[in-house]
Amino acid sequence: MPAIALFVVVNLLNPSGYRGAGGDDWYYLEAARCLAEGGACLPTTHWETRWPVTAPLGWSLALFGESRLSVSLVPLLYSLTALGLFAVLMVRQFGRAAAGIGLFCLIATPALAQSFLRPNPGLPELCFALASLLAIQGAARAGNDRWMMVLLSLAGASLAIAIACRATSIVLLPPAALLVIIVAGFSTRAMMAFVGGILAPLLLQSCFYLLATGDPLFNWRLALGHTRIASTELLPGTDTSRSPLFNPDFIDGWRPASGIEVHWTLDPLLNLLAHPHVALALVLPVIFALIWKAQAGRFHPLTPVVAGLFLFGAYYFAALAYGLAVDPKPRMFFPVAAAGAAIMGAVGSASWRSRGKLPLLGAMALFGANALLISAQYLDIRPLEREARHWAAQGRNSLATDEMTWRILTLEPAVHALTHTDADRAARLIAVFEGQCDAQSGRLPNGRWHVTRETVHRSSPAMQLGDLVPAGRRPLVLCLFERVST
Repeated sequence: MPAIALFVVVNLLNPSGYRGAGGDDWYYLEAARCLAEGGACLPTTHWETRWPVTAPLGWSLALFGESRLSVSLVPLLYSLTALGLFAVLMVRQFGRAAAGIGLFCLIATPALAQSFLRPNPGLPELCFALASLLAIQGAARAGNDRWMMVLLSLAGASLAIAIACRATSIVLLPPAALLVIIVAGFSTRAMMAFVGGILAPLLLQSCFYLLATGDPLFNWRLALGHTRIASTELLPGTDTSRSPLFNPDFIDGWRPASGIEVHWTLDPLLNLLAHPHVALALVLPVIFALIWKAQAGRFHPLTPVVAGLFLFGAYYFAALAYGLAVDPKPRMFFPVAAAGAAIMGAVGSASWRSRGKLPLLGAMALFGANALLISAQYLDIRPLEREARHWAAQGRNSLATDEMTWRILTLEPAVHALTHTDADRAARLIAVFEGQCDAQSGRLPNGRWHVTRETVHRSSPAMQLGDLVPAGRRPLVLCLFERVST
């Protein structure tokens, strides 16, 4: 199956998973380490409140030890589960052909593909959101009321766990409630079962925080306060003391992901539509749907479903980008990408059967080529880890590293053991930089330094490292510095 082959290839091209540095995966790893060592840790940041991300990762570390494999295992399982749920939903709603096309397009969306092995909240969030949708779909086909109530309760519980993955998933509640009404009508029992399913996990979570801190809304306060954490993505001068909700200053304050600046009302949409990590999943389904609708005539059984998927995507984007004023990066919009892939599958399979195969084949080739090209741009940092291990083995005396390098190479035990908080006293220092080592010596702790060794990694066409290095052509280098005696 092409979708399975593509999944394997994009992970072979981007096998590192965890990248650390300033990325969110560093905070999830630190929270998981705490859980693996102590069993339960009170969160201090909004990252640490996301227990569906951190708890399984902590269990993986406790069971298998800390390694790149054990850190990648949980994201991989979430990825496979989310993709499997998407395929089942598509088969049941549109048929096997549509499922194959939609699954291929979803896997080929780089925003998702780069997260398959990397700790992140987006795929767990999508996983539980799809599980909720599958339960609602099952309730629509339930043979009796009792089974329908059970499935609606499960739908609510799954949605609550999606909210625990990322609080922004709260915007899924209105469309989910609307689906319940469509399935069960204005049934009080059905809505109570759904709402009860939502409340049960959230109340258990609140009870935990009440016992631990005395504040049942502790996690929500952390989530709402995350905008006060210093971020290089917010432009200088943005007032972070105010709530981001419906705040034009916040909407206008985020650095544009694609470099487009027109007006704050348009910038989030234009930058997302232009971003290569998600653009095809947003633009091509709309184009295909409009062409298909023009050819299909005034009414077709697919029309209401496709229109509903489009409206959901528009609503979800507007709610996050303008209502919650989140940083409108592609990683925030996995449900929108899934809706686009579903449209692509439904319309593509209908077009395949009736009017020809060439446009669809061309679109899928474009999806695949984009995914492979961008996946190949992520740097495999494992060679840097091996080189750092070799350097550390040659002598640990007075050897240290800096904070960012320690975060990037932290899964290499030899680097993890180095001091990174007291480098002022070190005689030698290992550091990862972009560009050339000589040009970076001024960024090191107090004193004069000279380069004794360096390793340049040139295996990637674009020489990127996720959130650490912006798009460019300069490689990452591993540098060994020695302090100059005075």
